[in-house]
Amino acid sequence: LMSFQLTKLAAALLMPLPLILGLLILGLVLLYLNRARRLSLVALTSGTLLLLLLSVPLLPRQAATAIENDYPRLWMPPDASWVVVLGAGSRPDPSLSPVSRLSTNSLHRLAEGVRLYRQLPAATLIVTGGVPDVTEHTLTTADDLATVAASWGVPPEAILRAREPVNTEAEADAVARWVKPGELMILVTSALHMRRAVALFDEKGLAVVPAPTQGLVSDGVVGNQIPRSGNISLMERSLKEIIGLWWARLRGEATAPRETE
Repeated sequence: LMSFQLTKLAAALLMPLPLILGLLILGLVLLYLNRARRLSLVALTSGTLLLLLLSVPLLPRQAATAIENDYPRLWMPPDASWVVVLGAGSRPDPSLSPVSRLSTNSLHRLAEGVRLYRQLPAATLIVTGGVPDVTEHTLTTADDLATVAASWGVPPEAILRAREPVNTEAEADAVARWVKPGELMILVTSALHMRRAVALFDEKGLAVVPAPTQGLVSDGVVGNQIPRSGNISLMERSLKEIIGLWWARLRGEATAPRETE
């Protein structure tokens, strides 16, 4: 649990917003103390320019598009034995219905996974998503995904739950316990997450067919060129995927990039 929390904290500190806030706070403190005036101006200017650069859409959209365009959407699936939906979090609030507990990302992924499963009725649907120190009584993302999938018409006996994984690496390990090398599996996750997910699942020797969903970058419209907080969020999500994939490859847990058309 401590290792998981430290990893999340380290990743958060590498994101743009903490850096911007750090520069602005440093500049203000130095200015207030009337020390190192030149350094304070450099910090304030750097923080302000970085905030402007990342809050307008140009750089965040380019970063996200470069990742999301790796794989096209899968309209007609091949004859696969498995459909794997990677969870993206849920609220562990038993007072809410399962569909209300699931995050927007989880719902998008599950909807795409069920759409593909309906074209492969002989397949098995695997849903993933856990929490640290999970028990049989713990309410997990995998549980909610399975419940909602069943309510959408997937037979409960055709659903497997991976309730322990707390990250994509662990999800790949869990799925590899069921799916044998050479067995075709369709991997459903958000388009921005697909590059890292494919690299991690390929490393396990699994025959992955990517099925990306929920692309975050759409054609621009009037008004989208002004600074928005959503652009900073988009850049942070892109950096998270880039850093996560780099770290996984550094540890030998992910393959080199696939050749894509």
